[in-house]
Amino acid sequence: MVMNLSSLHALLGALGKFRWAFPFVMLGVGYLIPALRVPVGWPQTSTLWALLFFSLVAVVVWLVSEVLTIVYRYTSSRELQGDDVISLAVALVITYLAGWQRGGIEWWIVLPWLGAAIDAFFAGYLAINNAAQKPFFPEKDRPTFTRPSS
Repeated sequence: MVMNLSSLHALLGALGKFRWAFPFVMLGVGYLIPALRVPVGWPQTSTLWALLFFSLVAVVVWLVSEVLTIVYRYTSSRELQGDDVISLAVALVITYLAGWQRGGIEWWIVLPWLGAAIDAFFAGYLAINNAAQKPFFPEKDRPTFTRPSS
């Protein structure tokens, strides 16, 4: 199965519509896996190494779909603002949950929290960048400008 760049972009764009739920799905799935419910430390088993690797790949896919959605030229400013608020709220909720853990932070919460923190940082930065580059006029009715000849 060969996937070209446009179909990969379409897949990540589709994932981008549900990007706000991704860290919560990772938390739920991670909590259900007993190997991830151990205190953070050097991974002792190959199972934990594999689970951390797949979790890291999932976080990278989530962040790439997030970035592609934010930098898409036709994402409205309202969507950008909403994405930034949701990203910050998710990062704060996960940080709050991590603070309530007894006996040390466990692996199932680390990578979703790290992804949410990175997402919260980049959401505002990329949203401001995207909003600053939006045209003042809609594309279809945009007047054409021709430079006067001298």
